[in-house]
Amino acid sequence: MLDARRAHARREGRTRPVRDDGDDEVGEVDLDTAGSVPSHEDAVLERLTLAEALRALSPKHREALDLVCHHGFTVDEAATILGVPPGTVKSRLSYARRALSGALRKGMPL
Repeated sequence: MLDARRAHARREGRTRPVRDDGDDEVGEVDLDTAGSVPSHEDAVLERLTLAEALRALSPKHREALDLVCHHGFTVDEAATILGVPPGTVKSRLSYARRALSGALRKGMPL
């Protein structure tokens, strides 16, 4: 996502102030060479887009993703909790990540 924001900033011709070589003067730098700072509005839109994408997942895929990515369980632990083989958890995680990636690319506010 950060790369997309940088590309958008380049298209818009935006720069941001940064310190120059350790002296106290503030210079301008092109966003091609520096990381961009997302605006508050962009951050809110990203969270809303992510929440919408998560809601669009099936309950089984969302549950596996939540256990592994949010709660930090291993695939084997999640499989035990869900009562399914570890391969099923891996499959659900793969599907969920692909679906989220596609939804976030489409819903990107840039």
